[in-house]
Amino acid sequence: MNARTEPIEDAARIYFEHFFKSKNRRITDITFPPKKGGIQLGLRMMITYTEAGADGGAAAVEPEPHRVMYYIKTHQHGSTSQHSSVRPVDPKELFVYKVLEYIGYGPKAHFFFNPLSAGGFFIATQDLAFTKIIGKNKNFTFFDDVKERYNATPEAPEHDDARRAVICLDILSRIL
Repeated sequence: MNARTEPIEDAARIYFEHFFKSKNRRITDITFPPKKGGIQLGLRMMITYTEAGADGGAAAVEPEPHRVMYYIKTHQHGSTSQHSSVRPVDPKELFVYKVLEYIGYGPKAHFFFNPLSAGGFFIATQDLAFTKIIGKNKNFTFFDDVKERYNATPEAPEHDDARRAVICLDILSRIL
């Protein structure tokens, strides 16, 4: 990627250090692994943290570290890896991120800006696979699984929840 990401890194550090501190969490490390793709100017950010006071008062017990990945990008009218832009943020984009987050179909989304840049508004989404429960694996093969099982027995009552979820997503996509 030819674009500079240092201003995004700086703004992200400031925002997330404040955010984690407000949640009583202590950041022990922040790294920026390489971005794997996409046209929007952005980066990935891995935060390692502990729950502040998680030792229950026992000074010798080290709190369990957690890691969470965030995907950070400019808004839809922001700079891309090919060109720079200072067009204003479309509030509809932010609204859609939050609607999807609150109904459980999207990741947790954070919005922050770089106060030194007129076009420096960023969107950070938490990796969907993140969980604070050690050893828990999340499964995101929902649609492949539904398609396979539904095609095998389309009238089975155990598919009612899947049908409702697909209908909800269809209605939501038409509304948004």
